[in-house]
Amino acid sequence: MSDETLRAKGKNPEGGLNEKGREMAKAQGHDLKRPVSSKQAEDSPTAAKRRASFKARMCGMKKKMTSKATAEDPNSRINLALKKWDVRCSDSDSEYNSKLDAVLAACHQLNQRADAIHARRSFSLKKRNLDGADKADSAWEDGHRLNAKDQRKGRF
Repeated sequence: MSDETLRAKGKNPEGGLNEKGREMAKAQGHDLKRPVSSKQAEDSPTAAKRRASFKARMCGMKKKMTSKATAEDPNSRINLALKKWDVRCSDSDSEYNSKLDAVLAACHQLNQRADAIHARRSFSLKKRNLDGADKADSAWEDGHRLNAKDQRKGRF
């Protein structure tokens, strides 16, 4: 049998690989495991992590690396694999985007509050005592000049 025939026999028509396909991959040094359904992910934290990783990787590939025709074709290998893992990319994207929008709106409100507080504080500092601030600035400049003079004379 040719390599392509073996590869075709290792593919599961419902998506992913069948046992024979996983055995062929194992012979090549890969360690592939069975897909994790949503029910299995609820029972095991390790399985849930695998499923989340698969979902992130495959949904990203579907979004960025496949043509529109392939992404919409229910019989494409990527869609069959996602179906086997019980993953829906579009639903998770809209849910993620709505959560992201809520977080960004909250950050925007916090930034507006911080800007308002900063404006009030800087106004009150200016209002307090401008003469004292000018004296402090001139004293710092005088001290700086003295230090520079001392350095030139070798006192430092």
